[in-house]
Amino acid sequence: MKDIIRMNQLAGLITEGQARKMMQILNESQSLNERILDSSRLKTSGEKSVKDYVLDNNLGSIKDIFLSGSRISSNEASLTFTITLSTGKEIKITTQFDGNYNLIDIKPEKSKPTTTISGTPIPNKIKGVKINIEGNDITFSGRSGEYIGDINADGTISLELFYGDEEEGEEFDQYNWKDILGPNHVFVRIANSIPTKVEALGDSLGINFKASDVINMN
Repeated sequence: MKDIIRMNQLAGLITEGQARKMMQILNESQSLNERILDSSRLKTSGEKSVKDYVLDNNLGSIKDIFLSGSRISSNEASLTFTITLSTGKEIKITTQFDGNYNLIDIKPEKSKPTTTISGTPIPNKIKGVKINIEGNDITFSGRSGEYIGDINADGTISLELFYGDEEEGEEFDQYNWKDILGPNHVFVRIANSIPTKVEALGDSLGINFKASDVINMN
């Protein structure tokens, strides 16, 4: 990438100042990626820990398991797995690891109290995105898939995705995540439509925004 930036500068396609800024962004991104824990190793360890937890607690036979959310930094990580049992019941289990990849906590997600926004229809104001609400969950669906978010106690909505295998060799940062997902992705459409806080780190991407912005958008 640095060679391409230099070639563009020599060819007169970008200025020296633009090239310097692009180099700075690239260096910051590479430095950040070097500091975070290995997401693939965490995923493998997390899956094993979850399977052992289900077995040890006699929760049933696992039919399917997938990573549904993660927060990864240089010294800790939290991974949430969604497990479908052979009975059809679905449970979520969150694992936490320290900076040495040691499991420090594992627990199932507790049932959340139902918090409905009663009498308020959910408008489809975000172009290309369908919005549905049921209890404490709000679902955003579009061409990129369906994403279930939580309506938090502070009135915000959180959505997360883990994107390690879709684009090999690429990792999220604050500058490239929209380019990786593409303009038609649900997350990108939301961020382009309403004020959105973004946490992009390695293979993990989380967005957070006010529920009122979704409901009351003009």
